[in-house]
Amino acid sequence: STNPKDSMAHAIRQVLLQLSSITGDIYTSMELKVGYATYFLEGVLSLLSTLLTSPKEELWSSRECMDVCTILCRLVANYRVKFLSSLSSNILERFCQALQTIGTSILNQSLIELQKVQGDVEMVDDADVREDALG
Repeated sequence: STNPKDSMAHAIRQVLLQLSSITGDIYTSMELKVGYATYFLEGVLSLLSTLLTSPKEELWSSRECMDVCTILCRLVANYRVKFLSSLSSNILERFCQALQTIGTSILNQSLIELQKVQGDVEMVDDADVREDALG
């Protein structure tokens, strides 16, 4: 059976995922778009910071990793690099560091798992989750 707390956490991440997908001419000014993007990125970076401080075994066997990676990918796809580079240098730098940190962590964990099973990808737990997370 699924823990209600886990279900709620997943539902909240799904809402964040949907919010990261908002595109189009919905902002009445560039100032509002920058404000929304900055506020949203601050929240995602805070979530990612918490996620990256959890034990690796918990991190990579969880749905959190996949959800956060999907949110990060959608933010890049929807806002594009040109717009993201117009945000404060602090938030852009932290965002780029987050992308690098989570990518490196996923690749390192994948390497460790593959070495344990002597390269047999079929034997790696959650290999599909890590592969999807790397996009």
